[in-house]
This record gives sequence, structure tokens and C-alpha cells, in this order.
Amino acid sequence: PENVKSLRGYIGVKAEPGIRLSSDSLASVTELATAFFPRREPELQQAYRIKGENWQVSLAVDRLPASIRAEILHHFSIGEGVVYGSSLMNVQVSGAPISELRVNIPERYGNVEFTGRDVRNWEVRPGGFQVYFHSPVSGPYTLLATYDASFEHGGNHSRFPVRTRRWPSPSKDTSWSRVPTSSGSGTSAYRRP
Repeated sequence: PENVKSLRGYIGVKAEPGIRLSSDSLASVTELATAFFPRREPELQQAYRIKGENWQVSLAVDRLPASIRAEILHHFSIGEGVVYGSSLMNVQVSGAPISELRVNIPERYGNVEFTGRDVRNWEVRPGGFQVYFHSPVSGPYTLLATYDASFEHGGNHSRFPVRTRRWPSPSKDTSWSRVPTSSGSGTSAYRRP
């Protein structure tokens, strides 16, 4: 602009989830806290106030790693020679979004299926499954896995494969197992931090 006594304005910068922006070099601008930007903008990462005509902003761009936390409830019901199981996984994805999730399920479990928002498909991998999503997942997400396993029974005692493991591949997980009992006392439960 020509013949302007003073030039003022604001610059707001956003980025996709999983990208962190930081100021690299600035000229004729003042960095602001994003809360002081004149208009509410969700996910605004950087804000500046223009102080002069020849302003310049240079940004550094960093990709954030995905961080995954999970709470898992394993529920088992016992039938004649078969254990039916389901695992409800409440996952919190922060940092970069994920487009797939590794779920470790013991090989002895069969008829494995996954249900959740945007689940595209899954494939068997050594030690478990790789679950793929239609679009990247970020924030809270719920995934349900169902499966079964046969076991031998005889006499007064039977052994069946109920063992909790680290099922999704999170940075941190907590899991509970629930096996209904026939005594009417409710359930027996196990918590693994």
C-alpha cells in the first residue's frame, strides 16, 4: 500500500493435527498468545500482530509422534467347550493421527472381528492383527474386538485360555478381564495396570 501512515493487522496460523508450528524468524510483527487473537479460531497454533509494512514471518514445522493410551475391558463367557470373548478398547490418540492400529491377540483365538468407526479392514500379522481405518483417527476412539477359542473340558476341572496381554499397541494401557461365574456372586475380575 502506498501513502499509508501505519499498517496494522493480525496473522493467525493453523496446522493439521500432528503438526507443530513454531516461530523461526520474525520481522515487523509481534508474537501474541493465541487467546488474544481477535477472532476465535479453533486449533490456532501461532498468532502475530503486524507492526509495519515490510512484515515477515518464517515458521518451523515439526511432525509430532502419535501417543496412544488405552483402557481395555476383556469380557469372557464360557460355553460347552468354547470361550467367547470380547475386548472393548477405549483409545486416546494424541499428537499425530493414526491410520492403523496394531492389536496383539493370541493365535489360539479364532473368528476375530473388529467393529468401530471407520474400520476399513484388518489383516493377520505375527502375534496379532493390523487394523486399518478409512481416515486417520485422532482423539478418543472406541474399538471392539470379538473372538472365541475352544478348550478341552473333563471331570471337575477345565482349562481355557483366558489371559490378558497388551492388546493394542499403545504407549500406555490399562486392562480389566471379566469372567461371569455361575455361583450368582457376580464376576471374577483381574486388573492389569
